[in-house]
Amino acid sequence: MRRVAPAVIILAILTIAGHSQRQALAQEQALAPSLQKMIDEVWLDTNSKPKGSCQRFVVKAGPPKVLRGKTSGRDCLGHAITAYRAGDHEKAFGWILAGQCLNREARTSLALKAPRVMQYVVNKYGPQVP
Repeated sequence: MRRVAPAVIILAILTIAGHSQRQALAQEQALAPSLQKMIDEVWLDTNSKPKGSCQRFVVKAGPPKVLRGKTSGRDCLGHAITAYRAGDHEKAFGWILAGQCLNREARTSLALKAPRVMQYVVNKYGPQVP
């Protein structure tokens, strides 16, 4: 039987441990499925006549003040991606929240994970937004 050098064994252990840590970090950084569903539902909303008081939802307080208006959920995410690419992250996240204008609990959940939510939106739907 061939003997394996201790250094090789240690290297193998470190490689496996490093992979496990990277995998755990990726899972920790992933967006929860419930939040993904909230975003995906907004993307599926193509109705340009939002319900309730959504037309008056404040996307960005200003200056200038930006309201949702007659914008579909999908267009809200499109505006979010465009604003993000332009470096206006406040406005970008305001557009994401505007997509959930009738659901205060959803807006709170999304806001608590804002960076991950923004990355999810940009990564998943960004390629579809010019």
